[in-house]
Amino acid sequence: MKKIIILFILLIPLFGCKEKNIGSISKVTCEEAYDFVADDALLVDVREKDEYDLDHLEKAINISYKEIENISKYADKDTKIIVYCKSGKRSNIAANKLLELGYKHIYDLGSIESCG
Repeated sequence: MKKIIILFILLIPLFGCKEKNIGSISKVTCEEAYDFVADDALLVDVREKDEYDLDHLEKAINISYKEIENISKYADKDTKIIVYCKSGKRSNIAANKLLELGYKHIYDLGSIESCG
């Protein structure tokens, strides 16, 4: 029995007991989003280009939620990234994709309407 316990203890570091640095998605208000932008966060409108061209939030860049993996041109994995769209559905999809890609600080503003 002692040999099994010792073997188990010796094998723990080899199998999956490593801590992963997983990011998270937080909901933010418009005011919080602009506070983050003032501190160099990236504000991303994940709607299509024609929607962005009609209206978008100040300082926002446009990367469609379908192409969000291209964000590496603008941000590294430690950059605070705030996403928004028209209703919140596409921003949620984009936020989850960013999480899958390994980005650590993701904020979902939801709807552009939340900024009045």
